[in-house]
Amino acid sequence: MQSISVTELSNLIHSDTKLIIIDVRSVQEFEKAHLPNARNVPLPELEEELKVWKGDTKMITVCTKGGGRSSKAASLLRDHGFSSAFLEGGTIAWLELQSA
Repeated sequence: MQSISVTELSNLIHSDTKLIIIDVRSVQEFEKAHLPNARNVPLPELEEELKVWKGDTKMITVCTKGGGRSSKAASLLRDHGFSSAFLEGGTIAWLELQSA
């Protein structure tokens, strides 16, 4: 399973890479805290939503701790031809990095 660290994601955000950050948590979880510019697409809705995205964009999936829902979402995206990875440590790790 392909994953990405919060440091690697931070570097990607500041590069010219075409990137979409997909938060696969519920709307309620997303409203509490999320990464900047993340799109909230709850996991059950992801397969329908991915039909509008282009395959040349790097997709990073995020959930609370990383590895559960975000890992499933990254696998689904790869199954549909997208370059994707999930964020190690999820939103919690991202927020910790930002507050350090």
